[in-house]
Amino acid sequence: MHILHDMTSDYHFGGHHTMNFDELCSDDKDDKRLLFCWGIQAGFRMELPEGYNNYVYLEGEEPIGFQSGKLPHERDEPVPWNIDKWDMIVHPHSPSVSQYLNDVYKTNKFAPILNPVNPKWYNPDAEKKYSVGYCGGTHDALLKGFVKTLRKFPDSVHISHWPHMDSGTATHDQVTDAERMQIMNETKISVIKNSHFGNYSTTVRNLPNWDMYKWASRIDDNWVPHLKGRVSDSCIGKCLLLVHRDPWNEIEHFLKPDEHFIYFDDDVDLENKIKGILADWHTYEQVAQNAHDEYMSKWTTSALYDRLLKPFDK
Repeated sequence: MHILHDMTSDYHFGGHHTMNFDELCSDDKDDKRLLFCWGIQAGFRMELPEGYNNYVYLEGEEPIGFQSGKLPHERDEPVPWNIDKWDMIVHPHSPSVSQYLNDVYKTNKFAPILNPVNPKWYNPDAEKKYSVGYCGGTHDALLKGFVKTLRKFPDSVHISHWPHMDSGTATHDQVTDAERMQIMNETKISVIKNSHFGNYSTTVRNLPNWDMYKWASRIDDNWVPHLKGRVSDSCIGKCLLLVHRDPWNEIEHFLKPDEHFIYFDDDVDLENKIKGILADWHTYEQVAQNAHDEYMSKWTTSALYDRLLKPFDK
């Protein structure tokens, strides 16, 4: 396997920086079994090197890309997007959007996944010194409320690279990926919101058959499902996942409520759940362990390679 990507196009809290698939690459420059690609450049803006037996793409744009009102092949990019050039497209942000794209393109190439993280980022010797945390910017009012709530707790943490927006809550605004992952290893509870607010109410109506799919059920509120990479980071770090219950709950495609994570419904419920979990941490620690074990067995970089990529690396 060889890899092709352009990290400059990636969101700096995205999982691309902690996948480290290069560690699984062949040293043989003439190895033409599999080319694994990710990033906007590899998907839309460059011609792919020829001669490989198989091509697999990690597609990280949708459903956010639907704000254009166009399917991937319709967008004005230098290199035409062509479903035929990919043997498989792994998609980490929404199982229902994966199904939608399979239906639209009359294929089964889109495979829903949790974002892969290299298992080396797990630190078994880390001590849980932070009570509860959130990683990311507070880009909408709902999320701002969640972060303000969790920051009421002693030893809470908020990692954000948007100091102009999050100066009131952020505890860390300039951290490396290694530092971020270490903080996750040191945090008991990770608050997760698996959805996105954007410009969807008018643009999505330009897409074919959008109204037949649950992922588009709340576009009047400019709201869509969007599984976050923080799910994977939290599983690796053995955090207790405290997940906002939304209209889709697509995390249940991969993990089971109460066994692998705990739901909360609003700010009040979030505060009560944090109090209850911290007061009975030794009980809830098992839930965090269950999610860690499930993720390590199925969705780390090496596990995803063995289960999904290796069949193409031939």
